Amino acid sequence: MEEFRTYDFRHSHASQLIDDGASALAVAQRLGHADPAITLRVYGHLFEGVQEALTDRLEERRKAASAGGGEVVPLRTAVGSSGPE
Repeated sequence: MEEFRTYDFRHSHASQLIDDGASALAVAQRLGHADPAITLRVYGHLFEGVQEALTDRLEERRKAASAGGGEVVPLRTAVGSSGPE
């Protein structure tokens, strides 16, 4: 039988809060950390599929802006640069 340490539950709890969008400051306070950077460094790893979900959310916003009659401007045009080289 696999054993779980108290730390394993703490780690899962903190990581899931961050993944659910809780602020780093709120999670740090809950864990008793003085600096939210410590919280993010230790518990802020990405769960599987997070990058894909972010891309999907941005694509949904782009589609909604286009459907609503708003003009969608490529970022490099909006900021006046030619974009990454």
